[in-house]
This record gives sequence, C-alpha cells and structure tokens, in this order.
Amino acid sequence: MRRAVEAIEEQSEYERSVKAFALKVLDSCKRSGDRLTLACCLKLFIEIGIQMRYMRRFPPEARLDVLKRRGRRGVSFNMSMLERSGLPGPYKRRVLRTYLKVSSYVHPSPEAMTGDMPDDLVTEVFEVLSLLYSFRG
Repeated sequence: MRRAVEAIEEQSEYERSVKAFALKVLDSCKRSGDRLTLACCLKLFIEIGIQMRYMRRFPPEARLDVLKRRGRRGVSFNMSMLERSGLPGPYKRRVLRTYLKVSSYVHPSPEAMTGDMPDDLVTEVFEVLSLLYSFRG
C-alpha cells in the first residue's frame, strides 16, 4: 500500500495533500494492528482512491478548490464520485461491492458484531485499491 501511496503523482496541491494524508493514515493503521482499525483504514483508502479518480475530471490547479467547495456542503466524499470516476461499469461495480463489504465491518452491523473481517476480503480490497490507484482509463 505504501508504494501505491508514494506513487501518487503530485500534479497539484490537491495531490500533495492527498498523498500526505494517505501516508498519515497508513502510519496510523500500521501502529494500531487491530481488525476494526484495519477495516476503517481499508475503507478510507478506497474512498481516497475514488475521490482521486473523480477529481481527475478537473484541471490540476482547480482540484483543491473543488474539494473545498464540496467540503463546505459536507460532500468531500460520497459514492456519486464513483459514478463519475471514469472507471468502466464492471470496475465500478467491483469497487462498489468491495466498498460495501468492507464498510460492513466499520458500522454496527451483524458482520462487525459477530466476527472478524475475513482475510480474503483484505485481499479483495487490495485488488480494488490497485485498480483505483493505477487505472489510467
């Protein structure tokens, strides 16, 4: 994951800010080591990837301003960003399915209350993160 974060191209202040934030999240997650924190971190990394793909719609110099405007409305991130991310439909569906699965371990759901997140879900999240952070389409 660190390599994917470090590979974020710093085209603008937005990307520099995202990269610094993602590195903080990564370091915090590594220190914790518990499964709930892992689920929160994986969910957050999916959100970062979706937001970055969405923000590519805007010129690099406008991205941080766009995010600030969205933030004032309380929508720095929402799932509509995935729809407008530029990913082809099958990839969007895969990202959404994985996001919903990992989210179930962050919210007070039956999955979170009755068991740990399975290792194969962690693998699935990393595959989705690879797609979000490296897909050039």
